[in-house]
Amino acid sequence: MIVHNKRLTITTSEEFAAELRRLIPRKQRSHFIEDAALEKLKALKQKKALSAAAGAWKDKDHPEIAKAGVDNWLREIRSSWGGRLDRIEEPGRG
Repeated sequence: MIVHNKRLTITTSEEFAAELRRLIPRKQRSHFIEDAALEKLKALKQKKALSAAAGAWKDKDHPEIAKAGVDNWLREIRSSWGGRLDRIEEPGRG
């Protein structure tokens, strides 16, 4: 895979620049800033996706959950996993 780097000029506070210079070695700063920005972008995308999906879940479409409540419904579903997980974890079975 060929990676093409692109130079980007940003403006920061002097305090930020000084901390970056003090804590991050010179040849690792771009990578550090990119990692931090990618993490923030991922969180922003998730937030936007959650906002876009708000209201998509309707209780009338899921009466089994509306009736018992989500905690009880999950407890019931998860309790059905026990036997299968025991069988999977036994040596020589699968």
